[in-house]
Amino acid sequence: MAPLGARRLAEQVDLSRRVLAIELAVAARSLVLRPVSPMGAGTAAALAGIETALPWIRSGPGEPDVAPLLDAIRSGSVLGQAPGV
Repeated sequence: MAPLGARRLAEQVDLSRRVLAIELAVAARSLVLRPVSPMGAGTAAALAGIETALPWIRSGPGEPDVAPLLDAIRSGSVLGQAPGV
């Protein structure tokens, strides 16, 4: 039973990361379309990390692909740019 539970937990974590990637992409796109001034240091750093993974955030895609952002979330590179993280 334990291996099955561990596999299911790993699947749930992966699905949660996917949802997080979609949420971050939507939030970043909204900040690009309607900028907030002044932007907090953490928000600006997170936006820069997301833009690094998803360059289409500035131009707007025909069909968005969040796979590069998902990879950045898995590696921790998106949050590594935020101050205090």
